[in-house]
Amino acid sequence: MILYPIWILFAAIFFAFAYQHWRLGQGLARPFRIRDVEGDEVLAGFVEDFNQYIESTNALMRSQHRTAMVGYFVAGLLALVSMFFSLA
Repeated sequence: MILYPIWILFAAIFFAFAYQHWRLGQGLARPFRIRDVEGDEVLAGFVEDFNQYIESTNALMRSQHRTAMVGYFVAGLLALVSMFFSLA
């Protein structure tokens, strides 16, 4: 009977981590904006290249956060299933 609160604690921690990674995957870096780059082609090119870098980094981070979220969610579900099996 002492295992019941331990499994609940593990499940709560794993679900909290899953929620945290879900939120982190949504709030990534914004594109870089600069005003008055109409006359400066070098600066406009830099801004475009930098924004492409930010987009690729955001895609990678979003994928990593989703993978971590799914892993933690599955771990939380397994903790609950293990709790029910240990009660029987």
